[in-house]
Amino acid sequence: MIENFMWMPYPYVRYTFCLVSGILMSGYVGAPAVFEILFVVSTVAFTITFLFRRCLPAAFCHNCFGFLGMLIIFGLGAIRFEQNDHRNNPGHLTRLKDAISHYTATVTGDAVNLKHYSKVRVSVNTVKTQKGWQNSKAKALLYLKQDTPVFAVEYGDRLLLKGSPGMIKGSSNPGAFDYQNHMALQNVFHQHFVSSDKVVKYGRGKPNFIIYKAIQVKKGAKSIIDGAVRNQREKSIVMSLLIGERSTLDPEVKKIYSEVGAMHVLAVSGLHVGIVYLLLSIVLGFLKKDKKLKWLFLVICLMALWFYAMLTGLSTSVLRAVVMFTLILLGDTLGRKSNIYNNIALAAFLLLLFDPNYLFQVGFQLSFAAVTGIVYLQPKIAAWFRFKNMILDKIWQLTAVSLAAQLATFPISLYYFHQFPTYFWLTNLLVIPSATVTVILGIIVLFLGSLDIAAAFFSGLLEKVVFFTNEGLALIHAMPLSSIRDLYFTTKDMLLIYAVIIVLIRFLCTFKIHYLGLSLFLLGLFSSENVLHYLRTLRQRQIVFYDINKICAIDFIDGRAHHLLLMANQQVPLPDLHASVVNHRLALGLNSRDLASPKVVYNDFQSPDNKGFEFFYWKGLVFLLLNKTMSFYQDSLKKINIDYLVINNQAIRDFDQIAKNFEFKRLIITNLNPSGYASELYNYCLQNQISVHSVVRNGALVENIGQKNNLD
Repeated sequence: MIENFMWMPYPYVRYTFCLVSGILMSGYVGAPAVFEILFVVSTVAFTITFLFRRCLPAAFCHNCFGFLGMLIIFGLGAIRFEQNDHRNNPGHLTRLKDAISHYTATVTGDAVNLKHYSKVRVSVNTVKTQKGWQNSKAKALLYLKQDTPVFAVEYGDRLLLKGSPGMIKGSSNPGAFDYQNHMALQNVFHQHFVSSDKVVKYGRGKPNFIIYKAIQVKKGAKSIIDGAVRNQREKSIVMSLLIGERSTLDPEVKKIYSEVGAMHVLAVSGLHVGIVYLLLSIVLGFLKKDKKLKWLFLVICLMALWFYAMLTGLSTSVLRAVVMFTLILLGDTLGRKSNIYNNIALAAFLLLLFDPNYLFQVGFQLSFAAVTGIVYLQPKIAAWFRFKNMILDKIWQLTAVSLAAQLATFPISLYYFHQFPTYFWLTNLLVIPSATVTVILGIIVLFLGSLDIAAAFFSGLLEKVVFFTNEGLALIHAMPLSSIRDLYFTTKDMLLIYAVIIVLIRFLCTFKIHYLGLSLFLLGLFSSENVLHYLRTLRQRQIVFYDINKICAIDFIDGRAHHLLLMANQQVPLPDLHASVVNHRLALGLNSRDLASPKVVYNDFQSPDNKGFEFFYWKGLVFLLLNKTMSFYQDSLKKINIDYLVINNQAIRDFDQIAKNFEFKRLIITNLNPSGYASELYNYCLQNQISVHSVVRNGALVENIGQKNNLD
């Protein structure tokens, strides 16, 4: 009977599943008109069935209502995804064809100070083209050059700017993090780098009261922390952990926290909201026992939780957690039987209805996976052992939380971050209590404000707690194999591993043998897929010309062996190199060890002692790298026959000499050439039917040159 169906107690889980399905279908398939028709037809059919329900069999109506209701929610998810894409608005900048000379915009966020720029979000209001001023809409990132210290913008400022916002560029390197897509999920498609002399503040708009207050509260908290904590490293961590201000974090600190599995502590999220709620429950828990005072407890908790959300500048991750706790508190106070899975699903449903793009954000996925894992798995794991000693029991309970969260999130983490913290259980034993103490002490410091004696005591204590936490994490990071790196999961791998975990859990709960058989079958599929992938990697041969600013980077890949050739006129930024290369390497079954200390040719290419060219032989292919401006005084009697002609540093000025002196399969224009020169040479090659690829213009080039045979 349908009443006994396992999903019946969880209606919002079903609703959220249908909404998510609609969002995914719309996101990957498109065809919005089809989903709109489906939504309308389902709604009409549902209405007709409801009106004539007395004339129809009860069982038919019951099943029909359920089926049509799910179709309506499915269609709603697809429609909301399309509606949420701002590019579909008629006045969006992406639809404007005329060149923009000036535009007006309103600042919609707080400024973030970078090394040479201040970054702030703006909303474009009007644009000026050759047709005059006209209304337009778009979110954009504005990078204000810090060339005038007194020039600063605040939330609500209206700006007149000279120039035009450009499209945010995505990464052309295979498998690399795509910043364009990352910002597109936030409906931000444009950016503008501008000096202060091209910006005029001409007034203030009517800012959203709640957002304005949230920014002011966060600024006040930041100012208090800045004065209370003296050491810069500890100060940056307190700012990040307490109010979500991560712009001042040291890269080395980020690396340590990331590799030991403690990065979730630095990103304000459900953990921090849970700590605030736990503190309130401990202090004010007695109010819940009284039927009248429980409403006071509800009001205080909701005010405190939403104030904390404002303290973080209404961070998305905190909003998710606050919405969830709000639903739980309301359910408990109203006396309704609260189902935690329904509350989790309802929070996800409301958030996705508000912004369907949340579904594709890593933080959203990790947050709900972790919460679901902790709620379902932690009691089961905790039941494995019982300790009479209270301290040991608390340690085990905390370990159970860590194991549950890690089990629920590690497939997603491997898919996105390609590393696994070996000592995550030890890390969480340190950072969760530490984060709890830090949040409590931080809140005390914020409330004491400028009270000298009390504030100095608690801020000093706060600084020491953070200091010892950092030192402890550094020790864990220094332990052997503290992080397993270069792990690569495809989408299929991630889904298969989740299927294995879910089916195995069902087996451990029911001990039904068919669940064990299914889990072994799924594990076999996962293993088979990885064995086939390994065999494919043994036969691969590939040349990759990467797109890295002011660097000529060529990867020669032969099976599972690889050689990276780097040429540059200046120091190679290792983060840029790693971000551009590592994901493609991992997808091919390779490693990233040589990226930590790469061998780079730093020759002074224009020096008289430099011969200006280099031949490179690989698997029967000949590469000629021209690294220095060269002149040809007379036509050569015999052409140089090569496979790839690589142009660096504007090596050939007289383009006619290319065809006269070289015979090749393809000409490569690298990032060691200025954009103007690269454009001229590229256009010349097209006009003269010369096979060419410009890394400057077209991005990275991946050349598959055939598989190895068994005799190689």
